[in-house]
Amino acid sequence: MLFQTVFTTAALVGSAIGLALPRSQETRPSSHNPAQERVIRISPFQISNLTAGVVALSHRNFVNFDVTPSPSLPPVRCQALGTTPGKVLSSISRTWCFSLGSNATGDEYDEFNPPATATTPPTSEVWWFSWTMQKNNDDDDDDDDNDDNRGGAELRVGRQLDAHCREEAVHFIPREEMPVVGTDTMFERQVYTGPERFQVEAWRYEEVES
Repeated sequence: MLFQTVFTTAALVGSAIGLALPRSQETRPSSHNPAQERVIRISPFQISNLTAGVVALSHRNFVNFDVTPSPSLPPVRCQALGTTPGKVLSSISRTWCFSLGSNATGDEYDEFNPPATATTPPTSEVWWFSWTMQKNNDDDDDDDDNDDNRGGAELRVGRQLDAHCREEAVHFIPREEMPVVGTDTMFERQVYTGPERFQVEAWRYEEVES
């Protein structure tokens, strides 16, 4: 009985001390890294020339866009081809982006034949993006062969500044901006019809010592 009383008292004292300690408002565990990170809001990323869709009469889908972190920097081209089992867009895993240079507009690049530099990070600041399809809540979870995924998509853009610092911006695309066109024809496919140019709120994640 005495042991139980001492144990309970120690637990209450420990809880009180924990509540009294100040809580940091600047750091939080990262979902990508177990280290503590300081999160800072930065200037929004400018997305432009965004196109996405399924290539007609094929099982390929594509995502293409340019991203500019600030007006003083040249744009960066992000693009990828993926494979889809049906006529709808599929997710594209993390893919390298590449700098277009200070005098480039992006029009000189073929979206289906990116230059070789697109396969490797060509600059000290490594840019990447991913396109993740979101499952429609109305879909049957047991239907793995569903060809009518009309859910939205998550566009995530990142810039790795060094081993301990990165920047990320996430934009959610609603399913209304990705309709299926050419219904009941041989050209039926899903395409992105939303705005080609917009800003995305961006954040910097700086690793800090625990």
